[in-house]
Amino acid sequence: MAEDPDNPPQDDPPPPNPPANTPTPQETITDLQRRLDEATGSTAAALTTTRAALRTANPHLPDAVFEADNIDALTASVESHNATAEHLRTHPVTPSVNPAGGSTRKIEIPENLRGARRIAHALSHPGPGMTE
Repeated sequence: MAEDPDNPPQDDPPPPNPPANTPTPQETITDLQRRLDEATGSTAAALTTTRAALRTANPHLPDAVFEADNIDALTASVESHNATAEHLRTHPVTPSVNPAGGSTRKIEIPENLRGARRIAHALSHPGPGMTE
């Protein structure tokens, strides 16, 4: 663009001076780091206190329940494990055990097979529910 002799170009005005009490960027970073350290310390202390209180209130739960990294995960873990423990107390699981020991299975073995042939037939025809 051509220069206008009646309007000479003007220099940009200097930036305004910051107020005297404005912190420097380094001071701001240092202050923010200090605040973060204080907050992190407070959170860690709260987590430790909460973990100890929950462990005392729930001594029947295993130690692994209390290894969460934050308070929300810790309380969720304890609530979940308590719900599972309560369900198992109210709905006990009765294992199905064969009184004679071992497993039972029904397979059809021809009557005319004896000895090793009977065993070979049983091994090659495992029966229902016994295949891999």
